[in-house]
Amino acid sequence: AEFMKLMIDNSKYKRIAGKLTLKVGAHFGMLDNYSSNIPLGPFERFHLGGTGLNGQDIFRGNDLIGLRGYPSESLVPFNGATGLEGGTIYQKMNVELRHPVVLNASYSAYMYGFFEAGNTWSTRRDYQPLDLYKSAGFGMRFSLPFVGQFGLDWAYGFDKLPGQTKPSGSQLHFTIGMPIR
Repeated sequence: AEFMKLMIDNSKYKRIAGKLTLKVGAHFGMLDNYSSNIPLGPFERFHLGGTGLNGQDIFRGNDLIGLRGYPSESLVPFNGATGLEGGTIYQKMNVELRHPVVLNASYSAYMYGFFEAGNTWSTRRDYQPLDLYKSAGFGMRFSLPFVGQFGLDWAYGFDKLPGQTKPSGSQLHFTIGMPIR
C-alpha cells in the first residue's frame, strides 16, 4: 500500500492579564493515495471523540483524536462504498482560557474553560469545513513529578451523534499525559 499522510498542528498562547492565558489551536490531517489505481486501505485513519487518551490504535495505526463532549471514537465515519470505517480527513479547532492555581518547582495545577469543534470525513468529496461537532466545558490539569500530567474535564457536546436523536450532552473525561491534538 502506498499513501501519504499529512498532519498539521498549530497552537498559540497569549497572556491576557496577570497569569490568565488564552490558547488557540487548529489541527488538520489528511490521508491520500499517490495513485487513484491503488485504493486506501483500513489503516492509518482518523477516529474522533473523547480524550484521544491512547493517541493511536496500535493494531491498525489509526490516530485517535480527542474531542471532549463526545464519547471516545464516537465520530468515526463509515464509507458504505468501500466498507471501511475511519476518516481520511479531519479538522479540529479549540480555544482555551486557563489560569494557574498552583505553580511551584515540584508540582503545578491550573483550571480552564474551553470550546472545541471538529469532525472527520471518509473522503475528500465529503469534506465540509463548516460541518463541525461543537462542545464546551471546563476542567483542571495537574502536573506531578514521576507521574506526569493528568486532568479531569467536564464537557457538553452540543450536536447529535450520527444515528442519535439527542445531543451528546454531558461527558466526563480523564486524561493522562500531554495532549497534542
